[in-house]
Amino acid sequence: MKTSQFWLKCCIIFILMCTCILLMTINLKQQQVEISKKNVNEKLSKVLLELDFLQKNNAELNHRILILTQRLRIVKNSYSNKIKLEGPTKEYELLRRRIYFNTKEFWYYVSYELRLLAKTVEGIKPFTIRMKKNINEHYLSLLNDITKLATVDDHTRWRRKEYIYLRTLVQKRLRFLQNPEDCSKAKKLFCNLISDRRSCGYGCRLHHIVNCLVVAYATNRTLFLDNLHNWGFTSGGFSSLFFPLSNTCTSSLDKNETVLPWPGNESVQVVNLTLPIAVPDGSSRMRRPLLPPFDPLVLPEDLSHRIQVLHGEPSVWWIGQFVNYIIRPQLSTIDMFQGYEDNMAFQVPTVGYPDYHIFGDPELSKTGSVATRELDKSIVNINIDLFFLSRCDYLVCTFSSHVCRLAYEIINGIKYADASTQFTSLDDMYHFSDQIRRLHVAILPHKSNRPQEMDLQVDDEIEVIGNEWNGYSKGTHLRTNKTLLYPTFKVIQKTEVMYFASYPDIKISSEELED
Repeated sequence: MKTSQFWLKCCIIFILMCTCILLMTINLKQQQVEISKKNVNEKLSKVLLELDFLQKNNAELNHRILILTQRLRIVKNSYSNKIKLEGPTKEYELLRRRIYFNTKEFWYYVSYELRLLAKTVEGIKPFTIRMKKNINEHYLSLLNDITKLATVDDHTRWRRKEYIYLRTLVQKRLRFLQNPEDCSKAKKLFCNLISDRRSCGYGCRLHHIVNCLVVAYATNRTLFLDNLHNWGFTSGGFSSLFFPLSNTCTSSLDKNETVLPWPGNESVQVVNLTLPIAVPDGSSRMRRPLLPPFDPLVLPEDLSHRIQVLHGEPSVWWIGQFVNYIIRPQLSTIDMFQGYEDNMAFQVPTVGYPDYHIFGDPELSKTGSVATRELDKSIVNINIDLFFLSRCDYLVCTFSSHVCRLAYEIINGIKYADASTQFTSLDDMYHFSDQIRRLHVAILPHKSNRPQEMDLQVDDEIEVIGNEWNGYSKGTHLRTNKTLLYPTFKVIQKTEVMYFASYPDIKISSEELED
């Protein structure tokens, strides 16, 4: 009995101890839970505080990003404008080119005097030959150094962009001019083609059309070629080689349209223009007052400054734009060029010493005679010559030839930003056959040393006749009306400017400027 009570008491005590332990464990758990909750709450509060801080910080960062983005946009625009404004000044470009051309004039003078000395002084010829060879090396090295100025002066990118912009703008204006939406309402200029193909060959005829297109551009009139049968060079007509001048004005003159001879008036719908053939002896001067004042050598007022900064021969660049619009080849013409190129394995020529590789076909030149030059094959061959000449890096030909001058105009109009130094003429200086005049202006005074020379005062103007290739040019002094010689290095070329139609509605997009 006592034993049973003992174990009962033991069980009760054990149960009580277990209960106490359980209660203590539960209490401890609750305390731990409370502590854990408190810790969680504290951590949560911290997290919330940090989150609030991050949100505020993020808002501030977003605000800063917005400000920085705006500043970046402003800086980018400023930088773009700076790049645009950081093109070379007109004074810099003119001086750089003047140094180049005066170096050539100095070489012409020294070469001429050395040849003259060798002829007049007995026994001195070996010395002059050796001296000329040494001077020639100095001359070529100096020209090369001057040419490199344009590649190291940090304006190369600007020149390319400016060239693309101006070329695109002028071509777009010509397309707009030549393709009016309603041809019946458009003002027109009829250009009478010369009927005498013997005195005015293929190149002469193309230059004649250039002259007419310049007048059309200047007066904002769509150009029509009248007397198309006078083209006569290809049996299929002008459009057998090139795209027509207009895609929308293709019919003949409407009977209801009023026609007046040049100069007509502002309100008349059609002006009929007949240009005379340029006469080599200058006898056409008597008719000059009747001619349009828009000489192809004259630049349009709205573009003149930019063209003069861009190009060493601004009028050549300007004329080149019109030549390249007129002779846009048909696909069949392009195929003909391509086939000939493949057969000839044409590569861009490199001029060097002492070896040359000549590309060409002697048979082409045989078809250029007066007797055969009106045949289809002859005209095709002339255009093949033009195509490959205009793809050369450096042009060597005779500027007395229309074809040579056309190639020079094409190169400057569409291939290079400025190729005014990339030629050598074997006879004449560059000229446009129907030009009214070319002027030089004295920038240094000159006192004549012989009867053949003229006196010069600064700002005197001279109508140029030609370069003598001996350091002197020949011209008519406009103040004294005397035709004499003058040192070429003491003058600069005067670029004449006139008001032309400016086509304010023609804009250029960034996509159009991709080269």
